[in-house]
Amino acid sequence: MNFELVVYFFGWTLLVIYSVYCFSFNSFQYFSYYEDIYNDFTDDLSFLPKRDKSDLEWELIVFMMKQYFLWIAVYLIFSYFIKKRIKHLQVLQLWQILFTTTYILIKWNYVFLFLILLQPMVFHICSHFKYRIYSVWITSGFFLIFLNYFKSTVSGDSIVFHLLNVEDFELYILISSLFWINLRCISFYLETDQNYNLLEVLSYCLYPPTVLTGPFILYKEYQANYYFKEVYLVTFKQFCKNICRTIIWYIFCHVCLHFVYVSAAGFHPQMIKQFNSWSLYGYGYAMGQFFHLKYVVLYGMSTSFASFEDIKVPCLPRCIGRIHLYSEMWKFFDPGLYNFLIKSIYLPLTNITTSKPIRSFICFSFVYVWHGLDIHILIWALLNYSGLMIEDFLWPKKVNEKIIVYKQSWKRRKDCFIAAFLLGLSAISNFYFFAGADVGHLFFERIFSDYYGNVILIVALYCCCQISYELKFLPANKM
Repeated sequence: MNFELVVYFFGWTLLVIYSVYCFSFNSFQYFSYYEDIYNDFTDDLSFLPKRDKSDLEWELIVFMMKQYFLWIAVYLIFSYFIKKRIKHLQVLQLWQILFTTTYILIKWNYVFLFLILLQPMVFHICSHFKYRIYSVWITSGFFLIFLNYFKSTVSGDSIVFHLLNVEDFELYILISSLFWINLRCISFYLETDQNYNLLEVLSYCLYPPTVLTGPFILYKEYQANYYFKEVYLVTFKQFCKNICRTIIWYIFCHVCLHFVYVSAAGFHPQMIKQFNSWSLYGYGYAMGQFFHLKYVVLYGMSTSFASFEDIKVPCLPRCIGRIHLYSEMWKFFDPGLYNFLIKSIYLPLTNITTSKPIRSFICFSFVYVWHGLDIHILIWALLNYSGLMIEDFLWPKKVNEKIIVYKQSWKRRKDCFIAAFLLGLSAISNFYFFAGADVGHLFFERIFSDYYGNVILIVALYCCCQISYELKFLPANKM
């Protein structure tokens, strides 16, 4: 590694460590005297400071790690037995459906199960209409509208909430599961011909390792689960390695939440507004890394079980510290969702229009509706679309950097300098997604008021871009 890259690496690393320390210290001081009227903290480990438990996604992960994934291990044993001894496809499909439905009935109730089964059943009926592709998309649109309405209206005072009889994080599990099932229904009915049965779609939508968590797996890749292949010792060793690595990351995040109150901070914009620039940008970086690690743990567990069944699973999310372009963030952070957008929306639209901006706009419109119709989601989607179009304008021709030796040339320095500004815009757009509109606005206000801080910020982002270029072709972990 040449000296210039060493400078970039240590420059970026030291700036990140210092800024995250500033945020952690200031937020820890603030919450040490905070009266926890909203029950955002817990003393689950008495020998450590109180833990931030205000993030519903993380509470979902805690539930999955302590309960659900233990049951998935039981599912895997019986699934292996069916493949090894019985070797009957429909028996396997029935087992997958039976496991998920039984677990839901034991853990929750019939209302929860009804909502889980509703989409596959309605999609199955509508898929028999004359214009199948149109009926699939119309059905998907109807359910997305319904799910967004359901998400915005179900609260502690609603009748449905009382019927479900769940805690807040369990309601979050249900809603996220319903959105994942919507993608699976689209994938199934667009990828299959007319020769299918209800067992196939239900086993795909209710596949135990991913039904509550994601990630999205294309139906054609999921079908590998139906081939009864021998499980070798090397496969089992890789499975154990994947599980152990994911558990280590889970423990790391869980301990960090006792000291870095990244989620609770988002509910206190008055505190964030008082941060100096070091603390503010450290908060932004901590938000991004926590979001990344949540999905490393969640997807890491679900894809470990799925890959053990010989399913071709997406790679785990790449670290945000090594991605600096919008196009790469969309391609490598959630490859499953990216594959869905490309295969089900972007490529089919070539039959209607050759305009890349139009096709990208339609993809981002779907992303916006699928993630929720909140104003901060809209801002996030628009900023991402705008950034992608700017990137495409600045670098219209993609070169094969595996072949062309892209050394520390002035072209690379110029590209990294320009990309640093785009990376700043990308980061702020994600802050809207992570913490809402109020927090996102605070970052924009600081950008337009702290010019000295902006110089240091661009230097840091420039170093990040250089490191990202260097690590561009290093693949993310795959289970």
